[in-house]
This record gives sequence, structure tokens and C-alpha cells, in this order.
Amino acid sequence: MVTLGVDVVDPRIRSGWLRVLLFLIVTLVLASLLSVMAIGMWVVVQGKAGEAFRFIQGGGGGGDLQSLGVSGFVAMQLPAFVATLINIILFRRFVDRRSVGSLGLTVVNQAQPVLMGIMLGAALITAGFGTLYLWGMLRITSLNFVLWPIISYAGVFFFGAFMEEFLVRGYILKNLMDATNSYVALFASSLIFALLHLMNPHMAAIPLMNLVLAGVLLGIYPMHRKNLWFSVALHWSWNFFQGPIFGLQVSGIVLPSLLSVEVVGPSWLSGGKFGFEGSVVATVVTLVASIGIDWRCRKSVDGPSPL
Repeated sequence: MVTLGVDVVDPRIRSGWLRVLLFLIVTLVLASLLSVMAIGMWVVVQGKAGEAFRFIQGGGGGGDLQSLGVSGFVAMQLPAFVATLINIILFRRFVDRRSVGSLGLTVVNQAQPVLMGIMLGAALITAGFGTLYLWGMLRITSLNFVLWPIISYAGVFFFGAFMEEFLVRGYILKNLMDATNSYVALFASSLIFALLHLMNPHMAAIPLMNLVLAGVLLGIYPMHRKNLWFSVALHWSWNFFQGPIFGLQVSGIVLPSLLSVEVVGPSWLSGGKFGFEGSVVATVVTLVASIGIDWRCRKSVDGPSPL
């Protein structure tokens, strides 16, 4: 009889779709309960009930994290991070009966994928920002030297990127790939990724579509290479340069930033209050990048790295 740590034991639930559904239900319920308890404790300690309520309702400038600060954001995110991490470990160990490391967490020879992910995320957002600026969709109103908040959110965004990649491109994508064609699994996991953001402020059809495409962009590398670090780095870099550097709203969320910008023009082109991810420019950027990464991965399937 083989041990549970070896990836040849049949899962306790044979259907990958059913495993994902059960995992999502348990994770969302547990994460929501812990987050509500944590933000409630934070409100009592900080005395900022009004700010918390406006943020949760999508007010305060469309989910303005500047009113909550880093501590408020951490209070909302950390319980969800911990709950998700614990649930992945438990499900992977006792339901899937696979090792957690098999989700793509090897750390050997990952410097190049991490560096390329950071560079690609920065390049894509810079290209998008530059395009919107040259088309007159953005106006730079001020330059802000807010070093500490930017550094703080760099750390916060890393944990957020890691959590979402471990959840969606790690557990969900891996289980769906066990159940169906890899590209079907990629699309399904990307749809789940978008739906997890459904309650973000100013959500609309184009932002939702772009979040699905962003899920595809982030999922191609782990689909081909069975590794998460490129996607974690890309996800972190995309959010960090989009928000704290260029001052664009991150999926409807306002953050302290180096640049303050005013968004003008039609929302389908400028992104409006949702930020860059609500723009058709983001649609083009993610599609082109996704096709390029997929081509490189398939071309170098036998090589050490596709990037």
C-alpha cells in the first residue's frame, strides 16, 4: 500500500470538478466568517466603523483603501489568506491525497521565472498606462512622495498575489486539469477567478471579461510548466505598478500612489472607476501577452524555461 504523500493514490473524491466545488464552498464560507470577525475587531480597536462600512459598500471613492490604511486592509485580507492556505493544505493532503508541493511550489531554479514575471507585469502596465495617457484618457495631476505606504502595499500585494495564485492557478487549475482538457481547465479556473472579484466596486461587463482574460494570462505558465512562481511575480507586478506606482484603481480599489491621475473619456476605453482592467486596452494587452506566453511555452516544452 502506497503512502498518502505519493501522488499515485486515488483521491477520496474522484471527480476533480466536485473537489473544486466542495473546496470553494468551504473556503469561501470560512474566509468570509474570519474576515468579518477580523474587520469587526479592527473597527472596535481603531474606531473607524464609518470608513470600513463605506469601503465594504464600495463607497469612499470606489473602495478607497486610503481611508482604511494598511492595517485595515491587512485586517480584511489576512484572515482570508490564512483560511485559504490552511484549507488548501487540508484538502490537498486528505481529499486529493497529494503533496502540497505538487501544486507548483518548488523553489529550485526559480530566479529567472520570477524576474521575468516581474518585468512582464511592469511592462504590460506601463504599455497600457502609456497608451491611455497618449490617447488623452489620463491626466497626471500630481507626484506624491508617499514612500512608506508604497513599500507597505508592495508587501501586502505579494501576499495577495501568492494567495490568489495558490488558490486558483494552484489548487483549482491543478484539480480541473486532472478532470478535463488543460485549456478547458484554464478557462474554467479563469472564470472562477473573475467571479471571485464579482463584488469589487464598479464591476461591469468589460472588467469582468478582462478578469477572465487576466486569469488566462496568469494560468498559461502553470498549465504548461506546473509551477506558480512566474504567475505570482506577474500578478504582484501588475497590481503594484497599476496601483501604488501609476495611481490607477486596482479592480475598483483606490490606493496611495506615486502618481495621482485623473481618468477622462468613455469608461470602455479609459477603464473608468474600475481602473485599467476596465479598459479595452487591457483586453488587447492581456490577449497579446497570453498568446505570446502560450506560444513560447509550447515552443520550449522540452527546455529549461519558456521565457
